[in-house]
Amino acid sequence: MKLVAYPRHPLTGRQFTVRGRTERELQAYLHAIHSMRQELRLELITPAEVDRKLRRLRFGTVTLSKAAHAYARRPDLAKRTRERVESTIAGPLSELAGEELDALDGPRLAPLFDRLATRMSRGYLVTTWRTLRAIVRYAAERGWTARVPWGAWRPRARAGKPGRALRECARSEAERDRIIAAAAELDELGPYRAVAPKIAAAAHLGLRQGELAGLRWGDVDWSRGLVTVGRQWRDRELKGAADIAEIAAPPALFELLLRHRARLDPDAAANGKPVFPAPGGGAYASGECLSTRDLRSAVVRAGLEAASWSPHSLRDTFATLEAKRVQGDLAAVALRTRHRSLSALVRYLRPLERAAAAPLLTEG
Repeated sequence: MKLVAYPRHPLTGRQFTVRGRTERELQAYLHAIHSMRQELRLELITPAEVDRKLRRLRFGTVTLSKAAHAYARRPDLAKRTRERVESTIAGPLSELAGEELDALDGPRLAPLFDRLATRMSRGYLVTTWRTLRAIVRYAAERGWTARVPWGAWRPRARAGKPGRALRECARSEAERDRIIAAAAELDELGPYRAVAPKIAAAAHLGLRQGELAGLRWGDVDWSRGLVTVGRQWRDRELKGAADIAEIAAPPALFELLLRHRARLDPDAAANGKPVFPAPGGGAYASGECLSTRDLRSAVVRAGLEAASWSPHSLRDTFATLEAKRVQGDLAAVALRTRHRSLSALVRYLRPLERAAAAPLLTEG
């Protein structure tokens, strides 16, 4: 049974409840509160610091990770929202996971969000920001923090800046194949990271990062030349609860996958195992299966400017080359890319000529 005391709040003067598991713990709490009252009187501490210390005494250290996991366990939270919170903490916000909530001020967040803006689409950047806000808002409702730690600071959405270049992609089959060949050379030169088969699978199948991470050997139908896309990483359902799809791929991709499979341990190449295992073995814990650094290294080696490339550029490549192949039949392209709307698909298309100022296709 916990012991209880009712000291006066250093800021309001009102009595509040303090509990300790032992008499020693309770007395330590009361001593800390008395010390805060004295420091406040001598102006050695600010009211905001007193408030933070009192909350830490009451709730312990509340990190972003702790707040996120508590938020994700809310019974009224939709499954997809729960998954988004978990993947955001494990992915783009992972370096903040161990930080206390009150430490997440503007100077702490700005460098991270500036880096994210260079490799994320504007939509993903906004989603990451909204997820962070939702977690902290929930923490405030629980009394874990009394303020928005970043104040009036907001991330800069680089995508909205005038003159920002579109995310790049290969504008021809020759460029795509040159990048894959360059990636194969990198795989041979250094520690094998399967950069070439990852790039080839994403570019020939139009895969998102999560789908690339969720691909298993049982999804590859060697005899029919088809690859089944049925899940994302860690068995998460496809984006937008999309239907499972079978996608035809050229023999070159299957040849590359066969060479990749031969480099894996026999156990890692079993039908139920990931086509692209994580470095430590097993499935990836997030959707970041192909790193931007590895992709850009291959792009540079292929003789292209890499600044605007990200792993999603390979899905842009797939959509752009498909549109060229079917001579602009967007409905046919949408079936291959698995887009539910043509307006979403159009954002993936790029000019075939690099000097062209206008997109290849626009909504009519």
